[in-house]
Formats: sequence, C-alpha cells, structure tokens
Amino acid sequence: MSHTIFLQKEEYHLSNSSKSIFFYCLYLGSSGLMLAFFPDFMLGLLHQSTTDPKWVRVFGFLAAVLAAKGIYVAAHDQRGNMQFDVYTRLAFSVFFVILIVKGQFAPIMCIFAIADFVGAVWTVIALAQDRKADAMVGTG
Repeated sequence: MSHTIFLQKEEYHLSNSSKSIFFYCLYLGSSGLMLAFFPDFMLGLLHQSTTDPKWVRVFGFLAAVLAAKGIYVAAHDQRGNMQFDVYTRLAFSVFFVILIVKGQFAPIMCIFAIADFVGAVWTVIALAQDRKADAMVGTG
C-alpha cells in the first residue's frame, strides 16, 4: 500500500463537495501565487495599481497557503470544514462588493466576488448531493 502526505487510501474518489473545494482551491492558489510572484502583471490585468506591492505579495502568498489547506480538506472529505468555507467565501464576496461600491476597487474586480459566490453556491449544492447520496447508502 503506497501512501502520500494527502491521500491515505489505495482507491480514492473525491465526493462532489471535495471536487468543488479542490477546483476552488486551484483558482485560489493560482491567483495567490500570481499575486505573490507577479503582482504588477496581475494588478495590470485588473486595472489596479500600487506603488508598493509587498502587501499584495504577502496576501497573495497567504491565499496560496489557504488553498493548500483547502486541498487537504478536500482530499480528506472534511465536510464540516467545507461548510465553514462556504460561509467565509460568501462573506468575502459581500465584503469585496462593498469595497467596489465604495469606489476602492474598479468594477472589474467583481470577477473575484462573483467567482467566490458561484463557487460557494456550487459547494452548497455539492454538500447537499453528498448528504443525499450518503443517506441512500446508509453512511450519513
């Protein structure tokens, strides 16, 4: 039996909710790494500017770290953590929209708020599907 740091099973199948978290974390991690290592490029794409990108780099790398934790959660099907992730992503979406409405970010930044909102809804639906599937096989 071979093991990796993330996966402890010989046969491995991601649940619907694990897939949603995994793909969200790919988005979060890749965006975070791009902000950490290429902040001027990313900010230019989004019509944002900064005179000092060090905090953009720090928070970009923090996003990548959170993505790594999310991939771990998905790999271990930790649904309680996934449900909490839904709440934090929805809160982030609302917070980001408030900042956009206040004029602190360009409207194009809604892309991130929308991506987080849609991803959170996907996770809610996937969690419900997994609960239903578990109940049908008697594991829920």
